[in-house]
Amino acid sequence: MQAWLEVPTTELLDEVSDGIVAEYTALRQIEKAVADGEFGAAGPLSAKERDGYRALLQFLGTGEASCIACAQSRGGTVVTDGRAARNACAERSVVMTGSIGILKACSLDGTLVPQEADEGLQAMMDAGFYAPVSR
Repeated sequence: MQAWLEVPTTELLDEVSDGIVAEYTALRQIEKAVADGEFGAAGPLSAKERDGYRALLQFLGTGEASCIACAQSRGGTVVTDGRAARNACAERSVVMTGSIGILKACSLDGTLVPQEADEGLQAMMDAGFYAPVSR
């Protein structure tokens, strides 16, 4: 699972494009959401953010590293299920959540009814996602 900042970084959007080229066509929804203004874009990393980004590249991919560096500097939230990225967030006191947190938030705010969230979680688990909860 890729890291995701409240507004995606350029590096993350490049990873989304790579996924689309690799025929993960559902990722087109992310590009569309950015193009339609449903999500903004973080824009270029500052010089300070690039320093943090380079340090994170030693053990994370470009999307994860850029999101964490940006969130640390700008006070954002990173969404990731990757253990290494979650550890990097914790070490840097960067607010984070994961897929389960997103499903829970969607249930709480009414975006999804609990049954829809459970069905989404089940579909993720059927596709190989490890979840520490069953609903």
